[in-house]
Amino acid sequence: MYGGQVFKLDLVMTSVIILGILAGIMYLAVLLLERFINHKKYIKKTLEKKKCIYLYNECRKNEAKMEKGKMKKMKKKKTIKVLH
Repeated sequence: MYGGQVFKLDLVMTSVIILGILAGIMYLAVLLLERFINHKKYIKKTLEKKKCIYLYNECRKNEAKMEKGKMKKMKKKKTIKVLH
């Protein structure tokens, strides 16, 4: 009876070790998946920020061009008024 109990204990300990190894592997898999997903979100946010910055800069350039155009028109109007 004692030999059978030792055999069962060995089986239990082996099972615990195997379960521990499998738990570690599953933990690493979840950790890598989380990093992949977060990295993908980070890249998406970064691209959105760059796009917003680009659009903002383009908008500012367009506003500056429009402002220059208005100034030219105003100067032309002033010169026309002066000439008449």
